Amino acid sequence: MLIEVNNVRQIKDEPHRRWFTSDWFDLIVWYETPETISGFQLCYAKNENERALTWKGADHWYHLGVDDGENRGQLHKASPMLVMDGKFNADLVLSRFMAECTQLPEALSAFIVNRLQSCKQ
Repeated sequence: MLIEVNNVRQIKDEPHRRWFTSDWFDLIVWYETPETISGFQLCYAKNENERALTWKGADHWYHLGVDDGENRGQLHKASPMLVMDGKFNADLVLSRFMAECTQLPEALSAFIVNRLQSCKQ
C-alpha cells in the first residue's frame, strides 16, 4: 500500500514535491500550486527489473529502466540512473496501482489512474 514519506527534501526553484512509497512503487508528484499537479514519476517493480514512468504535463511521457548501479564493472556500487527501456505494460501497472493507492488522497489517485489509463490507448 502506498504511504506518504514525510519531510521530503524540496529543491530550490523546482515545484513542490510529494513522495509516496510501497514495496512495489515509488510515486513522486510535483505540484505547481497546492492543487495543480505539474508532473509525476511512478517507479515500479522496485525489487525486480525497476522501471520509471514519468509524465510532465501535456502528454509528455517517458518510460525508462532503472540501472541500479550494481553491475557496471566498478569496485564500488555506482549511483542508480535512468536508461532507455522497452514497452510500458500499462495493464499490469494500472491494476497494481489501483490495488495500492487506497491511502492516497482521492483526487491524486484519480489523477494518476486517469493518466495510466490514457497510456493504454
